[in-house]
Amino acid sequence: MRAPEPVSKLTKHWEVAQEEFNTSGSDAKRNRNITQELLALGAIRAVYWLAVGSAELALAKEIAEWWAECEPLHGLGETIK
Repeated sequence: MRAPEPVSKLTKHWEVAQEEFNTSGSDAKRNRNITQELLALGAIRAVYWLAVGSAELALAKEIAEWWAECEPLHGLGETIK
């Protein structure tokens, strides 16, 4: 049995930022935490560009696909700019 592949620091940052975005959504009264949502999206955008620059293209692709799927929620377009 082989040891699991090490997880990159960028992947860990991606997971945390994604969770922050997911938890910024509506509560029981449909209140959104817009500040937390925007901060999480900014972090996700930064991790995407760091992944591209570090040649972690599989991670960058995963983030880009997530961004496109969540476009109806954040309204910032399907492409990370």
